[in-house]
Amino acid sequence: MSSRKKKELRRANGEGGISYLGDNRRKPWLARITVGYRPSGSQIFEPLGTYEKREDALLALKEYNERKYNLIDRKITFEQLYYKWTKKHFKKITEGSQKGYKTAFNHCTSIYDRRFAELRNSDLQKVIDECRQRICNETTYKKFIQYVI
Repeated sequence: MSSRKKKELRRANGEGGISYLGDNRRKPWLARITVGYRPSGSQIFEPLGTYEKREDALLALKEYNERKYNLIDRKITFEQLYYKWTKKHFKKITEGSQKGYKTAFNHCTSIYDRRFAELRNSDLQKVIDECRQRICNETTYKKFIQYVI
């Protein structure tokens, strides 16, 4: 058997890169992508994140390349997303529906400042359970669920 390490194949152009930042870090592996070029021709990088293992950084790059999500939108909070969404959506719906969405949103105060990309089903379930305790009327609760989902 050969004692050589297996050399990894290069990624295609535009798929991003991985850098090792050094030993004295908890998460030494950096995954990054190219978002543009300077007039001099050098690349402008945007980090996807730092990771404990090289494999985790590779996985983050793979996930990004499959979805190609907007990096700015990845940082948006639940509250910011709601207001951004209402600017477009409220033009198309009735005033009664707008009130329903506003009421449902007001019950979500516990997740206003959370990044939307980091929200999990358990976080949303917690909001629904808290609402269930506050709302005694079954009809109102069903409407809340309709607006949230």
